Amino acid sequence: MNTSYSVIIPTYNRAHTVVKAVESALNQTVAPLEVIVADDASTDNTEAVLKKMGNHKIKYLKIEHAGLPATPRNAAIKIAKGDWLAFLDSDDEWQKEKMEKQFSALRQTGLLASSTNAYVKLPTGITKRLILDCKKKTIKLGDLLLGDYIICSSAVIHRSIIQTTSGFPEDIRFKAIEDCHLWLRVSVLTDFAYINEPLVIYTDDPKNSIRGEQYASDELKKKVLVMKDFKKWMKKRYPFSLRLNFTIAMSKIYKIPLFFYNKIKRHEHPPHR
Repeated sequence: MNTSYSVIIPTYNRAHTVVKAVESALNQTVAPLEVIVADDASTDNTEAVLKKMGNHKIKYLKIEHAGLPATPRNAAIKIAKGDWLAFLDSDDEWQKEKMEKQFSALRQTGLLASSTNAYVKLPTGITKRLILDCKKKTIKLGDLLLGDYIICSSAVIHRSIIQTTSGFPEDIRFKAIEDCHLWLRVSVLTDFAYINEPLVIYTDDPKNSIRGEQYASDELKKKVLVMKDFKKWMKKRYPFSLRLNFTIAMSKIYKIPLFFYNKIKRHEHPPHR
């Protein structure tokens, strides 16, 4: 199995945290091909602290300010050279064996995406509290329709999947939950090999997070928009989408599992072994 991967780190004015994030990616037991830091036009010394690190694997990409995490992520995806794309937020960190364990899970399952659990880091320090209460070994579309089970900084996805799904939606309506939007599309093409181990240290700091800003407060309303957009995408892709749309609606309201989903034929993707 080819383990060539690019790390995608979007950032904005996080010079005080981005170095630790980058270091955690560079220090993996399975080393990355590159670590792309896509800077949404920071006004602090982000560029300087990254250059000071002096590592040739760090690719610094500065874009015009968009204010949307999706934009720098997509910009980095366009120039990424790895067969796999691993996402990491600039205030989070990875455990050293994260990528090794995920590639092992991907090899065993033959899936094209993976995610893990994470420890929560508060402004006062790292806790032993896990973000997810999930014992599954795979996360499917039906699971994602009922809850948020994918931590963005844990996601590893084959580039062929990202190309098929068109990346993160750069739409202001999905700000702060653009990753949830993408995971739904990804889960149509492949399940996620899930590792219920805290291989990520996730920073929970609402005062300095996009998710904590006022426009992200009405999360339920945004999720409804995501579902509507997802159904439109499915309608274009599958001839039986009206039946799927009805089942999606029922699963959301009555929590009915999508048993028939497992029968959906997967699309073919380039060999990755």
